[in-house]
Order: sequence, then C-alpha cells, then structure tokens
Amino acid sequence: MSGFDEKIGEVIDFFESKEIDRLGKLVRFVTAKLEQELSQKGILARVSSRVKSSQSLRGKLIKWSKDAEKKRKFEGSPEVVLSGVSDLAAARIMTYTEQDREAVVGIIKSIFSTPQGYSVDFDLERKEEHIRIRNNPRNHYRATHMMVSVHENDLQGDFANLKFDKCELQITSLLAHVWNEIEHDTVYKSLSGELSEAERDAIDSLGHLTKTGDNIIQSLLHSREIRERQERLNYDIESDKFYDEFNLSQFLESHFGPKINNVPMDYYSGVSELLSVLVALGWNHPNEVSIHFSPYSLINARNETMALARFLNKNNRTRPSISACTCDLFVVAAIIKKKIELQNKFSDTHRNKREVAILSVFAEKNG
Repeated sequence: MSGFDEKIGEVIDFFESKEIDRLGKLVRFVTAKLEQELSQKGILARVSSRVKSSQSLRGKLIKWSKDAEKKRKFEGSPEVVLSGVSDLAAARIMTYTEQDREAVVGIIKSIFSTPQGYSVDFDLERKEEHIRIRNNPRNHYRATHMMVSVHENDLQGDFANLKFDKCELQITSLLAHVWNEIEHDTVYKSLSGELSEAERDAIDSLGHLTKTGDNIIQSLLHSREIRERQERLNYDIESDKFYDEFNLSQFLESHFGPKINNVPMDYYSGVSELLSVLVALGWNHPNEVSIHFSPYSLINARNETMALARFLNKNNRTRPSISACTCDLFVVAAIIKKKIELQNKFSDTHRNKREVAILSVFAEKNG
C-alpha cells in the first residue's frame, strides 16, 4: 500500500467516525430551513440534500493523489484534508421556473452565513457565466453555486456544534437539473470511451429543449395564476352577493343614508320584493346596486312611484300598495330600466307576488 493509499484510508476513517453524523444533521437543518422559507415566500421548488458517501469521497481523494498540485492537500491531518472538500454536505434547490433562481439566492443570503475561508458573497458563482461554459454553445449547464454555513442566530441547542461546517448549494431550474444530471452522467461517468457525435447531438438538443421548456413552464404558471386570481375574485364576488333581506337593508342604509332626495327612507319595508328583483337581474351585489341606482335614476323613480300611487288611487285600487319612501323606490327604478327583461323573468311567477303586481301596474299605466 502506497503512502497516499494509507493517507486516504486515514481520511476516510476519520470522516466516517467523526464527520458523517454531524454533517447529516447539517443537511437536515439546511433542507428544513430552505423548505420553510421557500414555502413562506410562495416559491415553487424542490430541495434535495445529501452527505457525500465514503465511496464518492474515496474516488475524489484518489483523483487528488494523481494531480501534482492537489497532492499537497494530503500534507495535513485528516481534518485538514477534509476541510478542503467543499461538497461533503450539499443541497440542491430546483425551482419550477428559471426566473426564481435569483429570488432563491436572495433567500439564502438572508438565512445563512458565508463559511469561514470563503468570499464574503457566499462564494457565489453562476456557472453559465464561466468562460468555459459561455464559449461552448453545446454546454447548457445552468446553475448558481453557493457555500453556506449556519447563521449565528441558529447556532444553539442541537445545532451549536455546526459553527465551522459548510454546505454547498446548487440552485437550478427543474429542467436545467435534468440536463445537468444527464450530461454529467453521460460525459463524465462514461465507461465506454468518447461519446459518438449522435450522443453529443442528442445532449445538445436536450439542452435547447430544457430552455424552451423553462419558458413553457413560466407561461403555464402565469396562466394558472391568472385563472386562480379570477376564481378568487369570482368567489369573493359570489360571497358578497345579497341573498339575505337584512343584509340588503343594512347595505342600502349605509350606502344611501337615512334620506334619499331629502326624504326619510324605510329600507326594511319592501326589501323582500327588491331582493327578488335584484336576483332576477343579477344585480344582487353591492357593486351592481351602486352602479344601477344612481341619484338621477332614483329621482326619476320617485316621480314614477308617486305617479303609480296616484294611478292606483284614481282607479280605486288598494293593491299593490306603493310607497316612494320604501324599497319600492328601487323596485320601480329597476323596472324603468329593465321592464322587458323582468317581464320575461317573472313570466311564470304568480301575479299575487307583490313585485310582479308592481310590474304589472307599471306596464298597465305606461302601455
């Protein structure tokens, strides 16, 4: 066994006995913290995390031992060697949309700290901006990499011993993640030599498709947001409609005041007939009442209501009784605007219903 093999064995032993359990706690904390914040901010995303396996760590260290520059990492203790491995603990945040990547970065900066020994900006790197990727039109890798540690406010209780640990974060869209994984497993883990041109073309085509797919997902979520907003609006409108006489009377009193055209009003008399008319016309919502019963229309309705009362009196008829100081005023205002529609709506309703009787008198008087 070579000196490097022996050193690698020592590092693995130290990792398994001293590091794995604590790093497992770290990734669980990081995952829970991220999922909580993403949910609170309404960002659609999935979080996965892991602690590097001993087998994977061994493979990395073997590669180091074959690199002249990285061999120097083995000069320290196992703890020092492991401190140079940035991805012992790692988490991946996969957003539904590409545009949410920056929002996630902002969240991460607000809930974590930069680990000791890293740049103050979390060692943030947008990989697609790297010259190696930017100058290769077939490299579609898209991800933001960051290094984080537990914020000092969270270093308490069970998490007090995580102060010097670090976790690598990768933020990417779900579709970009698909390409990243397939490309990595195909190109870097290939055991059968160089890829064929057909394989490279397929990977390139998949990269373009994922970018198109990101746009489609964004459009889909936007359309869903519009639909849900309209559904909420419709629900709010429906829930605000008048189906109760008392609520309608209270609204009329608060909206129009105790007097209309300087005449005291009784909003609790004739309200049943008014509600029937409003429901028939689809005007039984506060907004509809406000729109259709303007001060001008109520002046005309008062004149017409008094004229109907005189018409009935002239013909020695006591029914229906009509008063411009009650909700009859609104019934008549609605009839003036929508006589034909109300006649159609009430065509199968018995004439002894008071609102129908008022409609009939109006039609009789006005021809």
